Amino acid sequence: MHLLNTRTYKLSLDSDFDPERATKKLGEKLTYAILSHPWETKQPEINFADLHPRYNPSGLKGGNLEKTHPNSYRKIVGACDKAAEQGHRWIWVDTCCIDRDSSADKARAIGSMFDWYSKAEVCYAYLRDVSWSAASTPSPQMFRSQDDPTQNSIWFKRGWTLQELLAAKVVEFYGHDWTRMGTKKSLANVIGGITGIEERYLNDSSSIHEASVATRMSWMAGRRTTELEDIAYSMFGIFGVNMPLVYGEGRMAFMRLQQTIIQSRDRRDESIFAWVTPPQGLKCFGIDRWTPADHQWGLLAPSPDCFVDSRDVIVDKRGPRPGEGYVNTTLGVAFHLTVIPGSEATNWFRPRKMIEMPLHCWKPGRDGKPVAVMLHLKLFGNEFRRIRCNEWLTKAGAKPGTTRWIRENGPLAVLPVTVAQQFVPSHG
Repeated sequence: MHLLNTRTYKLSLDSDFDPERATKKLGEKLTYAILSHPWETKQPEINFADLHPRYNPSGLKGGNLEKTHPNSYRKIVGACDKAAEQGHRWIWVDTCCIDRDSSADKARAIGSMFDWYSKAEVCYAYLRDVSWSAASTPSPQMFRSQDDPTQNSIWFKRGWTLQELLAAKVVEFYGHDWTRMGTKKSLANVIGGITGIEERYLNDSSSIHEASVATRMSWMAGRRTTELEDIAYSMFGIFGVNMPLVYGEGRMAFMRLQQTIIQSRDRRDESIFAWVTPPQGLKCFGIDRWTPADHQWGLLAPSPDCFVDSRDVIVDKRGPRPGEGYVNTTLGVAFHLTVIPGSEATNWFRPRKMIEMPLHCWKPGRDGKPVAVMLHLKLFGNEFRRIRCNEWLTKAGAKPGTTRWIRENGPLAVLPVTVAQQFVPSHG
C-alpha cells in the first residue's frame, strides 16, 4: 500500500504501509485518510509514475504537474491539505498510489480496496461538478451537477464510488472548491434517496452483508466504469469475494462474479436469480430494444442493471428448499422442486416443456403482503432456460421451492431441475 505524505506531497514506496503490518512495526496504529472521486475524463490524472521518486523527487509540487494536470493537481493537493488540517500525515489516492504498470500491485489494490477504505480514519468524497456554499441548507437537490442541473453529481453514477461510500466508516462530502457539505451520517436521508440504499446500511458498513444479493446488486444498477470488467471487480468487497482479474473478458467478468457468489453464499439466498431485463435494453450486448427472442437467457443476469427493480427482494428465512437449497453443477444450477404427489409425479413432470419455479425469496405485493418471486422455465433439449425475462412473475401464497400445481393432501415427490447458468441469444 503506497501512501502520499500530506505535508511533503511526496509518494512513499514503503511496502510496510499495509495497515496491519505497519501497526506492528511502528508500535502504534497507522492512520490515514482516503479520497473518493470520479476520474477526470477531459484531462489526464496524475498517476504513480508522475510522483515516483526516481522521476520526480520533488513530489506533487515538483515538475510541471499544476499546468499539465490542473484538475487532478487541485483535487489531490486539496485532499492533502484537508487531511493535514485534520491531523492526518498520510492519504491514499487511487490515481497515484497504485502502480498500474504492475499487474500484481493492481490486483492487490483492487482485492484490498474495500478493506483499505473501511480502515481509513476518514474518506473525502470530492464532487468536482457540485457547487456548494457553507450557507446552503441540505436538501434533495444539494448534489445536483453543474454540468447538468437535472442530474445528480457524476460521483453517484460511477461504479467504484459505491464500495467507497459503503466501506468507509466516516465519509465527508466536499464541493468542487473543497467546501464541506456534510457527512454520510448527517446526509444519510438525502444519499439514501439518490442511491436507493437504506440508511441502516449507510450508517453501519458491517450490516451490508445482511442485505440480500439482489438488494446489493440493485445498488450498482445504472452505475458505470471506464473498463467494463470493473463493474464486477468493484463489487468484490460488497459481496466478500475475490477472483482473478482478466481485463479483456468484457461482460464475462460479471458472469464470473455471479458464479463466485453462488459458490460462496448461503444456498438459501436465491435472490441472485431475482432479476428482469430492463426495458431500455442493454448497451453492453448491443441491444437497444428487446424482441421476444431476447427474453431467453440463463439464470445469471447479463448486467447489474437487471436488478434495478430488485431492491426490495427479501430472502425467505424459514429454511431451504427441498434438497438443502440449490446446487451449482457443471451443467447449470440444480434446484429441487416439490410437485404433484404419488408415483405419478415423474410421469406427470417429464412431458411438461414449461414450468413456473418459485425462488426462495419474496417481494412486497401491491397490497404490501409478500409474494413469491417466480421464474418461467422452458425445456430446450435436455436443459431448462429462463424465458420471459422481461417481467416479474409473482404469486401470492406460493410456497418457496414448490410448483403451483402442488396438492394439499398426499406425500410430495422431489424432482431435480437443472437450469443453464448462461444462454445469450444471437443477434444480427
